[in-house]
Amino acid sequence: NSWEKCITVEPRESHESFKIMQYFVDEVDDKQLKGKLVRALNNRHPFANFKTLVESSKYRQQWFDFKKKELEELVWDEISWQLNDNESETT
Repeated sequence: NSWEKCITVEPRESHESFKIMQYFVDEVDDKQLKGKLVRALNNRHPFANFKTLVESSKYRQQWFDFKKKELEELVWDEISWQLNDNESETT
């Protein structure tokens, strides 16, 4: 019975994670790194190449903070949508 009151949040799809990486590139002030990140996202293995570049840069913590904030917003949007959807079903 209590499962009826639960909200399920599915893992994000890869295109959503890719958008988060693209948004982060706009936050980077270092033109050289920004160019490398853009190339990484446009070539093969964008996730692995982006991760390698960011994690070895001074933007590492900024990336983790940015990604966390973006994912939290996606989760809150999903929760809000599900709550509104459930309310409309009960009325």
